[in-house]
Amino acid sequence: MRKIGTVFILLLLICNTAFANNLEQAEQLYHIGKYSDSAQLARTIKTADAFSLAAKATLVEGTFIAPEKDKFSLFQQTIEDAKAALTLDSKHIDAHLQIALALGSIADLRHPIIAYLKGYATEGKQHLDTAYSLAPNDAWVNGLLGIWHLQVVNRASALLADNIYDANIKDGLHHCNKAKLMDGVDLQILYGCAISLYEFDEEPYTKKASHILRLVVERPSFDATESFIIKLAKNRLNVELLRN
Repeated sequence: MRKIGTVFILLLLICNTAFANNLEQAEQLYHIGKYSDSAQLARTIKTADAFSLAAKATLVEGTFIAPEKDKFSLFQQTIEDAKAALTLDSKHIDAHLQIALALGSIADLRHPIIAYLKGYATEGKQHLDTAYSLAPNDAWVNGLLGIWHLQVVNRASALLADNIYDANIKDGLHHCNKAKLMDGVDLQILYGCAISLYEFDEEPYTKKASHILRLVVERPSFDATESFIIKLAKNRLNVELLRN
């Protein structure tokens, strides 16, 4: 009986090591920009962290690489992967954030009325609020909350955004500023806050946006995704320079 127990423990350790190695490989594939391969490998591991990585990789592919016709299905897959992570760990912060991001991306592809009727903004905010309750001082959480407020106001007007979604510019600026001041804040967060501010097309906001993008282009890129972000930030700064 003792031998059987020892063999079982050894097999369990071997399996855990294999899962860890596969997850590390999936993360490496993500960092070099092989998002589809990363997601496919991560899904085979079937842990909360792995499903969340699959969601992130699929979301980035849909945002930066996929043709327009494939974006919707990739964002849906992102939600499916993230929900699989939450089934295993309901407090998985990144999974909540991936769902919120994917819902926002789907809303951008749909007519505003359809997006409202489907409740994309409301559902996304619920996941952001859950993430905030779990990690109120996380840069990603605060940055995405800030972006959510700014994007909703941009799309619904200040009055409707306040009355329907309880969204406002003040909270958007607060959370984006809070995220910006945190050590190691992700370039995607800085870029998202800046682009959301540009959409107001008013000098106080565009000035803040350009300041944030200058912070982005001054940072070294950590992986393929950050290289995309820095390139986009440089392009947008050049556009703003020509406008002024």
